[in-house]
Parts: sequence; C-alpha cells; structure tokens
Amino acid sequence: MRVGVVTRMGGTARRGAVVPVVAVVLVGVLAGCTADEPTVGQPPSPTVTVEPTPTPTPTPAPTAEGPMDRSDAELGITFTNLPEVTGDLRAALDAYTLFEVEYRRSLTSGGVTPELELLAAPEIVETVRNTVENIRTAGNVVGGTTTLDLRDVQGGSGAAIVEACLDERDSTLTSASGEAQTGAERGLQPIRIRADLSQGPTGWMVASQEVGGSC
Repeated sequence: MRVGVVTRMGGTARRGAVVPVVAVVLVGVLAGCTADEPTVGQPPSPTVTVEPTPTPTPTPAPTAEGPMDRSDAELGITFTNLPEVTGDLRAALDAYTLFEVEYRRSLTSGGVTPELELLAAPEIVETVRNTVENIRTAGNVVGGTTTLDLRDVQGGSGAAIVEACLDERDSTLTSASGEAQTGAERGLQPIRIRADLSQGPTGWMVASQEVGGSC
C-alpha cells in the first residue's frame, strides 16, 4: 500500500500623501509702516493660494478568470498545467483541487479535516480516514511534496471528469524511529487519477475516483 495515497474509488493506490496645502499669505511690511498702512505708492501684497493636487483614482486590480492555483509549498502540494476553463468547469476543477489540498492536509495533520468531509462522497472520506489512522497508529509522518499535473477536465449537466497525474516521488515518509524515505526510494512512480464530480445543493464534490496506470 502506498502511504500517502488512499485507495481511490475503483482503483487501488494510496495517496486554500497627500501633503496638506496651506494658503500662504504674503504681506509686505516695510520699516516704519503698520499692517494697516501700506507704503505710499506700493500696493498690498496679494494673497497667493495654491490649489491642492488631486488624488488619483485607484485602478481596480484585474479579476482572475481561470481556475485557482492552490499550490502550497508549506503544505507540500503543487499543481501544474491547470486547464484554462471557465464557468461550471472552472468551479468543478476548483472543487477538485481543494479536495486534494484537504486530503494532503489530512495526511500531514493526522486527522480528516471538516472541509474534506464536505468535498467528497462518504465512501471516499472513510477511506481517507482509515489511511490517516493507519499512518498515525504506526507513528509515521508524511512530508515532502506531492505534485498533481492536471491533464483534462470535461463535463456538463452537473457532472464533470478531472484527469490528473499524481507524482509522489518527492514526498517523504518518516517512521517512528526517525528514518525518512522519499517516494522515489520507496519505488513510487507517477500514477493516473480520474475523478468524477457531481454538482449538488452545496456545490461540487468528488463522487468517485479511479487510480491506476502510468502517466
């Protein structure tokens, strides 16, 4: 059993200055004259007012239209080649990548996250829970980096299919004794994933997954 990759549905594998302007009044005062009595032949100095500089209107930042890149170096998950899709397909893909993020968080934290329970069918959640418990019971720690290369997303009428290539060769598994091995050292190779998603009242969720075959 590949630690770090759960048994997916249909296959066997484991796997978020403006500077104030002050009006300057220039008053010419000569020796021997009072403020109320300007010098004969010399008009009072005019008042000079400097107009404030207008503050420019900020330009709104452009809104991204493509799918979200949820790569998280600290968590240890990277997504590559996200398809440029919009609308429902983007929403489905965003739900899938969020599922993978929460799956990874569950593996590394030692407990299934509440978010994952909302993003997958009960059977998938239970499989993840069993994998997490096995890792915790053995005293193992999951680390390193998992990479998911998104290959395709298709669908319509409330259903979508996401295909990806899972690469865990840079992931690590540290035993209770402190011995660490990479996925490559454990013989892991990139493996194909197909996730079927459905759209329900609360949004998109992973209904099933198939894992198997090289990619």
